[in-house]
Amino acid sequence: MKKYALPLIPIVIITLSGFWLHSALSSPSNSTQPIEQETQASIKEPSSDEAFLSSFDKQKILINNEIKKHGQEKKTITKNKKIEKSSPTQIEKQNLQNNEHEKYNIQEDNLLKDADKLGSKGNQKPQINKEIQQQLQTMIYAWDLTESTSIRYSFSIHGLFYDEDDDFITTKIHFSYPGLSLINKAGLTLVGTPIKNKKPTKFIISAKDDHHGEDESSWAQVSFSLPSTEDSNLIGENALIGQTLYRLETSKNFLGSSYDYEIVYCEAFKFINNIAFYAASTNKQTCPKEDRLTEIGTYQADENQLILTSNGSVFNAEQHWEIKHEYKSSHKKGESLLTTVHNGKKFETYTILKNKAAMESRLNVVTGEYPYQMEKFEYFLPKDMEGHYIKGTAGMYMMDSRLINPNWRDLDSDLNINSDTHDVTCKHVLSFYQSSILGGKGVYADITTSSLAPNNIDPIECEERINSETGKRYSYLDLDYSNYDELVNGEVYSYVLKPKPELAHLVEEFKINLIYHEPNLN
Repeated sequence: MKKYALPLIPIVIITLSGFWLHSALSSPSNSTQPIEQETQASIKEPSSDEAFLSSFDKQKILINNEIKKHGQEKKTITKNKKIEKSSPTQIEKQNLQNNEHEKYNIQEDNLLKDADKLGSKGNQKPQINKEIQQQLQTMIYAWDLTESTSIRYSFSIHGLFYDEDDDFITTKIHFSYPGLSLINKAGLTLVGTPIKNKKPTKFIISAKDDHHGEDESSWAQVSFSLPSTEDSNLIGENALIGQTLYRLETSKNFLGSSYDYEIVYCEAFKFINNIAFYAASTNKQTCPKEDRLTEIGTYQADENQLILTSNGSVFNAEQHWEIKHEYKSSHKKGESLLTTVHNGKKFETYTILKNKAAMESRLNVVTGEYPYQMEKFEYFLPKDMEGHYIKGTAGMYMMDSRLINPNWRDLDSDLNINSDTHDVTCKHVLSFYQSSILGGKGVYADITTSSLAPNNIDPIECEERINSETGKRYSYLDLDYSNYDELVNGEVYSYVLKPKPELAHLVEEFKINLIYHEPNLN
């Protein structure tokens, strides 16, 4: 095992007031001071640009004055306690003095109790918002801190603390991490280039009001664990780890509504530091943003497989992810992973992309404006049952047939499967697939259209043609519409090509969303 020379760790102390930062962050220093020293310095000798907001407890001052006043009266009353000889009158006076003495002692004790109650029992320290604390920790765990790789992560700690007495809150941050710094500008931003660090470091956020003194115990404190720096030589052993991944999924239940057809939407995953994160899209045209990722479980991985263990999430199962094929997109859409997932019940094979915009292009295919308007996407068709693949493309269109012939009144949709290197015949295609279905809103009713072969034996209607540019044979899968189907301009339609269940561990379920635009028939 290599030994690393640990660099000196820069320390940054940030002071905030009323939940807002007031001091600019200092640049990393060459020495590390204990947090206790930093705390005292920030309290006793604040710099001019550190604005500590404070409020004065007038009631507490009044009580202290009362204590002082009655203390003086107590001394006067008990000044001459010793009496050599006592007459009945003197005894009566002495009893009166003793009663007064007890009275003032009781009053003083009560005042001290009231002061104590006001300071530490009645008025509470700032409280920690546990929900926001968990959200921040989840976000921090998702940070990718790879050695010698520049990073920039922005976040806010607004709402982390609250005061039940509505007191002003002073907040400070103690942060240290080799190679990284915090910038205070419109929130907090972590920037820099991580340096290899064996142990995860923490940063501490503290808050206080003006009612609990100036010592360290007066601060409410929460610590956050930062992920350790990944070795740049090791990162990427499994291509699923370290970056946000996007895949397309389908469901007949979407955003609280049920459909007769499957809706295509995007999901996001991130596997980092043995923690798994997930988010699902809330619409049919975009993928989730990275800040929506939430922790769903843990994972273990080797070079080609990853096991996700999730309890209490939408998955609630042990998932096995296996990379079948890894490639760079020839269409300049980044790295792609053909990956099979067993979700505890069944297999499904996905194209997984690391480029969010590239995946969103599959959710926004514009079609209908002119004949055969489509976008083609890379697609790996199985060559055999042994896990070998033919690199090809798949593209789908929807159109009004009057674009071809003014006398035709029906709708037309086909999925085209091509390869520049191999013939793609219907016999080959039909051996792998079970159904080809498109669904969406129609003018009069929902549209659900599928392929049905004229022989009523094959589940999909397939025909072949020759690609004039490559000379290779390609297949196209036809969809049948009824005479009452009418597409809605601007509507999103989901298309799904499903493999046979027994081949789902080899064959990708092809999914896209098409946006129909009416043609100008004039």
